[in-house]
Amino acid sequence: MKEKTDKIITWLALGVALIATVFSIVFAMNNGGVKDLNAVQQGSMFDITYIILLCIIAISIIAILLFLVVKLVNRFRLQPGYWKKFLLIVAVVAAVCVLAIVFTTGDDVKAALLEKYNVSVNTSYWIGAACYLVYIEVILAALAIIFTEVLTSLKKK
Repeated sequence: MKEKTDKIITWLALGVALIATVFSIVFAMNNGGVKDLNAVQQGSMFDITYIILLCIIAISIIAILLFLVVKLVNRFRLQPGYWKKFLLIVAVVAAVCVLAIVFTTGDDVKAALLEKYNVSVNTSYWIGAACYLVYIEVILAALAIIFTEVLTSLKKK
């Protein structure tokens, strides 16, 4: 029965994600409504589509978080030692975030772009931190893949 419930929840979450994707595409390609409608109708159609999109995205996020919490609670209940692994993962993610913030200088976006797009220096700082975070994650993922492949090849010999 539990497997059937998990399967239903998974398919429901995937369905909501699919609907959110379709609405995102419609919203992006719609450009404010159908061309045959007048400006007032186009504006109201744009607002309704936008609200529906936000609602579906919010439902998707809530479904994903709920599914994650349920899975984590079950994992913690079934495997008492999983807490240590979970806390280690959280600590590594926090350390990588701090490392990305330490590496950023605040002048990651050129002055011309700051003026053109009306971006503050603080926003530039966080853009740089996000970029460094992505760089660090890519490097760590590549190292993990190499480490796993080397270990696998050594075990086969």
